Amino acid sequence: MKEPQVNFHDPNLNIAMPVFSIHGNHDDISGLGDTAALELLSVAGLINYFGRCTDLREVQLSPVLLQKGRTRLALYGLGNIRDERLHRIFTGGKPTSATLKSIFAASQMPIQNTDYQRIASSSV
Repeated sequence: MKEPQVNFHDPNLNIAMPVFSIHGNHDDISGLGDTAALELLSVAGLINYFGRCTDLREVQLSPVLLQKGRTRLALYGLGNIRDERLHRIFTGGKPTSATLKSIFAASQMPIQNTDYQRIASSSV
């Protein structure tokens, strides 16, 4: 399998404003082959889908690296994972910081009732 390519680098596509997206709890991965609806849009070149986690015991965040002039950006994403499972994963350790400017996008429910149903901002 070849390395994913952002759609605005494809000479066959005319992309004015690239869109980067992770999946949330309402567009969860399911169905034949565990496919997310966003994957279909990505294959068609309409969006840049990233942040899919296939190993539910460990989260490995791989950034999309972007550069314009002297500005470099590492865009991290993590699609929706059940809150309790994500809490267990993150309490075992947190991702290391990069030397680049970083943005981390995660999909989580905004209101949580207990400590094990949320990820504290200090964990990220």
